[in-house]
Amino acid sequence: MSVTHILAALGGISVILTAASRLPKAAAGVLRACVGFVHAVHELRAAWRQTDSETGLTNQQSPAPPDGP
Repeated sequence: MSVTHILAALGGISVILTAASRLPKAAAGVLRACVGFVHAVHELRAAWRQTDSETGLTNQQSPAPPDGP
């Protein structure tokens, strides 16, 4: 192995370690975004349930068509 190969390997290792040190922060950011998304979905489902309870509809029912001429 020549000196060039050794220096290239050391440079590659330093790049890999630098990228690996950033992964936990990136993973935490993704997790925080997912928590916000799950919270928003929960609020949306709660709003749908409230609307359904106000109209008396369930997920399987649809409103009756209006009486036409």
